[in-house]
Amino acid sequence: MIRLGTAVSVLLLTLASVPAHAQPCTSVVECDDQNDCTLDDCVLLLCTHVTLGNGESCAADPCTPGVCQSGTCVAGTPEPGCRPCQTNDDCEDGSACTIDTCNELGRCERTGGEGSACDDGDPCTLDDRCANDLCAGTPLSCDDGIACTTDFCDSGTCVNQADSSSCPASGECATIECAPGDPDADGRGCVTRSASFELSECTEDDNPCTLDRCRNGSCAHDALDDPQGCLPLVPSYRRAVALRGGVDRVLNFAIDESDASGNAADAVTEDLQAIGDSLDATIRALSGRDDGASLPASAFRGLRLAATATTAQLRGRVALVWLRGTPGLVQQYLGAVSRGRRQKEIGADSARELRRNGRILLTETKALKRDVKNLQRTFSVFQR
Repeated sequence: MIRLGTAVSVLLLTLASVPAHAQPCTSVVECDDQNDCTLDDCVLLLCTHVTLGNGESCAADPCTPGVCQSGTCVAGTPEPGCRPCQTNDDCEDGSACTIDTCNELGRCERTGGEGSACDDGDPCTLDDRCANDLCAGTPLSCDDGIACTTDFCDSGTCVNQADSSSCPASGECATIECAPGDPDADGRGCVTRSASFELSECTEDDNPCTLDRCRNGSCAHDALDDPQGCLPLVPSYRRAVALRGGVDRVLNFAIDESDASGNAADAVTEDLQAIGDSLDATIRALSGRDDGASLPASAFRGLRLAATATTAQLRGRVALVWLRGTPGLVQQYLGAVSRGRRQKEIGADSARELRRNGRILLTETKALKRDVKNLQRTFSVFQR
C-alpha cells in the first residue's frame, strides 16, 4: 500500500514533468506524434513523449531503417525492392501479370509474375498465362470440321454459322445451301435441293429438237420422241434466233448511237421492242416452249392441222400466230423513222442507217413468216 503522502508526491512530480502545452488524451492512440524516436503515452489524461536515447533503432519510412539522434530518426539505406505505400494504388506497377497491394506495414506486396496464371479479360481464350509482362491465353478453337460454316467464339461460346456462299453456286435447276445437320449434306455440309425445279424449263441449247428440262439438278437436253418430224423447223428456228439478235443490234444503235430524240426516239424504241417481243414468242413456239394453250381458238382461224401432224407442223402453227403481224410492226417502225426525219427529231445519217436496217428486218421477217407457213405443208416423209 502506497501511503497517501507518497502518492501525492509522485503525482506532483509527474505533473511537474508534463509540458504546459501537453495534449489532452483518453488513450495512447491519441498521443502518437509520428516520431519513431519518442515513446508516446497518455498519463493522467495528458499525452507524454519520452525521447529515446541516441542509437536506438527507428524507421524513416516503412522501407528505410534508421537510428535516433537527439530525438530525430536519421535514415539509413533503403531496403532493396521495398516500396512504401498508403493505398493499393501506390503499388500499381502497370503489369497485368501482378496483383499489387499495400500491406498493414505500409509496404507494397506483389504476387504473380512470369509464367503465373492470370486473366486476360477475354472469355474466348484458355489457360491465360503471364509472359513478358503480358497476360495472354490460347484462343478457344471453335472449328466444327464442316467447311461451309463460319466458326467463331462469341463471349466464351462457340458459334458455327452456316454460310451458303462457301458451297458451290446455285444453278437454274437447283439451289445449294449450307445445312450441316441435313442427312443429305455432303462432306462440306452442303445440300443440293432440286425437287422443286424438276422438269421445269432450263437454258435452251439452240436445238429446237431437244427437250430442255431440269432433271436431278442439271439442265438436260433430251431428244424428242419425234426427231424426224421436228427436223423441218430447224432452219426456221435458227433464222428466227438470228433475226432476234439483229433487232437487238438495231435497238442498241437507236438508243446509244443515233441522234434520235423526242417522240421519234420513243416511237422507234417502242416499235423495235414490239418486234423483238413478237420474235421471242415465235422462238418459244418453234422450240416447243409454248404449245398455244394460252391463245384463243380464234387465233388459229384458217390454220388447218392434219390428224397426223408432225412436231414441225404443230409448232409451226403456233409460231405463225405470233408471227402474223411481225412484218406489219417493221413497217410501223419504218414509218416512225420517216416521221422523225421530217420533224427533224432524227438526223439524216441516223435516219439512213435506221431505214437501211429496217428494210433488212422487213425482208427477213417476211421470209421467216413464209418459212413457218411452209411448215404446215411438211409431208410425212420426215417421219420415216
